[in-house]
Amino acid sequence: QGSAGTIVPDDAPDAVSNALGDMLMQPERFALMSRNARMSAQTHYSVASETNGINAVYEQLWHST
Repeated sequence: QGSAGTIVPDDAPDAVSNALGDMLMQPERFALMSRNARMSAQTHYSVASETNGINAVYEQLWHST
């Protein structure tokens, strides 16, 4: 279990069912995980983050020639 979700095997429907049941039974935990997932997505996958990553690659290429 992570701070932004729960990892379950993709071939284990019982594990998925149990994880979903746990989240439904713990709404505070679900809300916290949701907030953490949103923050992670905004931090790591935002337009600004992607732009900065692409820019860093170009800068590295520019300075290596």
